[in-house]
Amino acid sequence: MQGHASNVGKAAYNMKLSERRAVAVANVLNNKYGINSTRISSIGYGVTKPVMQGSSAEANRVNRRIEAIVTGTEKRPVMR
Repeated sequence: MQGHASNVGKAAYNMKLSERRAVAVANVLNNKYGINSTRISSIGYGVTKPVMQGSSAEANRVNRRIEAIVTGTEKRPVMR
């Protein structure tokens, strides 16, 4: 999980906020959906990777987000 924050407030606060967001989503994946916590990682980026530059209401809205990278493997039988 990657947590992000808008450009409102102090950078240190936004960094912690983005970390809390990422951890919260990771906990839901683990507790509600049973995904093993060893398969989930979380990190907060604060305001360092905005989707939209600026501090308009629209920029703040789209920059407050969680991003997930999902990977997996699928096992299939091989015919011989």
